[in-house]
Amino acid sequence: MSLDSIIRSAVKIADKVSDPVQETLTHVVWMGADGFGASYPPLVVPGVKAIFVSKTVMVETTSGKTTQQRATLTFLKQMPDYAVVGRTNPIDGNDQFVFADGSVGRPVPGVTGLRKGTSFILEVVLQ
Repeated sequence: MSLDSIIRSAVKIADKVSDPVQETLTHVVWMGADGFGASYPPLVVPGVKAIFVSKTVMVETTSGKTTQQRATLTFLKQMPDYAVVGRTNPIDGNDQFVFADGSVGRPVPGVTGLRKGTSFILEVVLQ
């Protein structure tokens, strides 16, 4: 069994075990903008599940700015890529996550995670 297979199996088990405590979110997917600054209507994807950890700390973005981190979402299932020019897949800095209580989180640009071709685990820091 390859290391790739072992990691995928472990993540699948972690997803199954943690499913009852995972947060159910709505992912509002940014679908781009035209050359005149007008945004296209977003794609709304309800029922996305992730492990939610609330923590407030200061983090440095990929551009070198310091911003406040509000929470971390850890996705244990692969997130889809969207064929949109200018979009960073699978999570773009213009995306939004809507929580069950109606609050909204925006990703800090620069998605991290353990990746090889497709994601094993995807961690998104929210501001």
